[in-house]
Amino acid sequence: MPPGSAADQKLWSATGDVSHRVQLQRIDANKLQWEFRAMRPDERVLAAAKAAPPAEAKRLEELHKRLVAAWVRNYQFLVDRWPVDPTRGCLYPQLFLGSSMRVSQGPEKGPQLAQARDEARRCLETATAAVEVMEASTRELRAVLAEADRSVPAAPPPSAKE
Repeated sequence: MPPGSAADQKLWSATGDVSHRVQLQRIDANKLQWEFRAMRPDERVLAAAKAAPPAEAKRLEELHKRLVAAWVRNYQFLVDRWPVDPTRGCLYPQLFLGSSMRVSQGPEKGPQLAQARDEARRCLETATAAVEVMEASTRELRAVLAEADRSVPAAPPPSAKE
């Protein structure tokens, strides 16, 4: 932790935390996208809808629409241009803030520290908003996937003896 005021240390720590959240959430969403492509629950639900009686078919078709919409939204946000660096999050503003906190007292420290705080706060707000959207999208997709799995369970993998 760099030396400085409690508020500066808290901001420094928060920029690191949000950067970590960005990385973890993007990894989680990416993994979910790969699982979706491998398991193809959308195709399973649609096939079940075609074979189901009319009332059940309608429910499964609606589930299919929600599933595809959640999948596309999650994918789109994952691959769209992020408002912060999707790899580093706020690590550069955190580094600038930490370096500014370590600068020796003098006429340069005040303005430099003020600029570093502003950059760190802006990045923190932007990254927090973006990662919250990604987290919500991933939760939504997981919920709809769970509903699809309850409605149309995946076939068990073939045994080695078959």
